[in-house]
Amino acid sequence: ISTSLETSIIAAHNKGIVVVVAAGNDSCNTANYSPTRISQAFVVGATNNQLISSGKDAKASFSRTGSNISAFAPGESVALLNFNGTSVTNNGTSFSAPYIAGIFAVACQAAGTYVILRQMQQRFMMHSGTQV
Repeated sequence: ISTSLETSIIAAHNKGIVVVVAAGNDSCNTANYSPTRISQAFVVGATNNQLISSGKDAKASFSRTGSNISAFAPGESVALLNFNGTSVTNNGTSFSAPYIAGIFAVACQAAGTYVILRQMQQRFMMHSGTQV
């Protein structure tokens, strides 16, 4: 448990900043780990593409679970460039979190203010109980 990291995330949240955090890749409950256990962190889990042909998304088997996961994003077989610029694929919630951070960034830029972040965060949180 990293109380200093959690304290920093709470302080940022209290100033209106959304801190996006990868959920983790061990299929465990986020409530047992730091900083994914705190409600002020915007925790992102991973999905896979196994049901994509039927128009659905599914939680990746490795993604952590828990009631404080705020959103899910692609995290399995994600197309990336490695350090040499070669195209590769990889798995993990660390690849899911940037999708959500990017959505927040684009919305903030479009609105010209970070106020939109709070509105988006609230909408994500309202729908976090929906099936992915």
